[in-house]
Amino acid sequence: MKGSTNHTSSPLTAFKRAPSLGLSQWENGNLTTNLAEKKATNGAFFLVEATLAPGTEPPPDVHTREDERFYVLEGEFDAYVGDEAFKVEAGECVFLPRFDNLLCVGADDRNGERSFSYGMSNLAANDSR
Repeated sequence: MKGSTNHTSSPLTAFKRAPSLGLSQWENGNLTTNLAEKKATNGAFFLVEATLAPGTEPPPDVHTREDERFYVLEGEFDAYVGDEAFKVEAGECVFLPRFDNLLCVGADDRNGERSFSYGMSNLAANDSR
């Protein structure tokens, strides 16, 4: 049969989510909403929407198993990845490959809060996200 493929069913279930109180929590003065969690994507990725208050950025870190991406919804920030620096503004995306040192800081704390969606892919088995 021309174009025949052997389809197997996926153990995953399609879903749609939007920010809501039930999916949100406050962490270190920042509001985060888990839109797609590791368990819902079979470890393929997770997606978080976050609103950060000025000065509450996470410390520098290195991910050895996961790639990261940020899409800025509001505000702006600077991302330092290895030897590169990116000013990322609303409507822009930055991709951060694993093994690079990462530091994200508010580009201008006078701008107030920054909102972004954040995702990681290829999650490790022992990652709790």
